[in-house]
Amino acid sequence: MSKHSSRAVSARRRGTKGRTTRRPGAWSALVQHERRGRLRLAALTQWRPAARQGTAAAYPRYHRGVPPAIRQVGLVVASLVVAWWLLVAVVPQRHGTSLLPRTLAPPHAPALPPPPNSSALAVTLAGPPSLDAKRVNGILAAYGSPLQGQGKALVALSARYKVDDAVALAFFVMESRAGTQGEAVLTHSFGNLRPMPGAPSLDGYRFYDSWLDGAAEWFQLIRSLYLDTLKLDTVEAVVPVYAPSTDNNQPAVMVAGIHQLVACWRGDVSACPDSPDAVRALVAGS
Repeated sequence: MSKHSSRAVSARRRGTKGRTTRRPGAWSALVQHERRGRLRLAALTQWRPAARQGTAAAYPRYHRGVPPAIRQVGLVVASLVVAWWLLVAVVPQRHGTSLLPRTLAPPHAPALPPPPNSSALAVTLAGPPSLDAKRVNGILAAYGSPLQGQGKALVALSARYKVDDAVALAFFVMESRAGTQGEAVLTHSFGNLRPMPGAPSLDGYRFYDSWLDGAAEWFQLIRSLYLDTLKLDTVEAVVPVYAPSTDNNQPAVMVAGIHQLVACWRGDVSACPDSPDAVRALVAGS
């Protein structure tokens, strides 16, 4: 058998119809591998959209997010919570007091009890000074107040914060008899304010280095909290919040006392209390 005939027999035995076969090289193997990868990728691509559509149909909120109505309700509730927190916690603490109950009378000595008769007209806190420095000094001297001689400074605070100095002095007298009784003698607090966190304090009250510091913070508190924030501008509206009855105070008594003192200092001699006598003489001689 010749050499060519033996090749033909081998080709027929392999079923190649006269063509010889050879093992695939590295390049052809890489091409086949890439082709199989493309087929797998096409299969995955055709399957995934159907799966995503099924998920969206079964769980529409998965793709659409929270409905706008629910989102708006959440924003309103969050805004109300923040507003309440600012009103109750942040604003009072900035100005050295709190909306929590506070005692009207100092713990060691009672404040001056006012006579029962007082003016029926509402007294407003907001306004320019209604007393001049000379009248303020005379009133403070009559009570033996540690702030006597500071009438000009108090009138300046009144003009700065637009809080009537006559009403401010009436609060001062009702709280500590113009700084001569109770805890205020030690704390120098114009209105027996509660301390904010981290501020100097004594026996639960705000402590000040000087009486003028205490007076300045009281004027600032009345303007920023009661007048500007709470929109309370009359003694009748401020006192129940400033000295609530739930804290063993008597708001009606304090309101009556402030009315009477303000009427006296503005020139009504008949409204002046029996003590001290120097106040009546001061008003009568003016």
